Amino acid sequence: MLLKFEGREKGESRKMKRCIIYAMLIMTLSVSNSLAADSTINPSQSIQTAIDAAQYGDSIYLSPGTYTENITLKDGVTLIGAAPQRTILQGNPSSSVIFSANCDPNTIISSFTVIGGMRGLECDNSSLTVENCLFTDNTCDSHGGGILCRSGNPKII
Repeated sequence: MLLKFEGREKGESRKMKRCIIYAMLIMTLSVSNSLAADSTINPSQSIQTAIDAAQYGDSIYLSPGTYTENITLKDGVTLIGAAPQRTILQGNPSSSVIFSANCDPNTIISSFTVIGGMRGLECDNSSLTVENCLFTDNTCDSHGGGILCRSGNPKII
């Protein structure tokens, strides 16, 4: 960008250039902060830590492998595995592997296997989207070992 300031005093011209540069910098920063962030984690990292750091519209990609933890989803955050046969979320049998509360359809879990929890997925007042996931070997004495949803309308594909 070429800026030409004719007919101005030298000091006035510098001030004008500085103002334009500052304005451009502020616009650039505000645009970059509004874009969704994507992150990729591997089995040695915590999914929950990535979820906690994510904002609405962010995507977290899970590299192939087994992740051993129970997680709580965050509204508007997408969690994507490599494939159900290649990305496994192994939970603790004393609670739900995945818990979702007050999440909208833009909260998406996709392409992984959920095993080993009291429940695979428990959702309260959530309408999250579940795509290409396998829920197996989750055991519960009552109210759904695979998926239990209360007061929500999840989309399961």
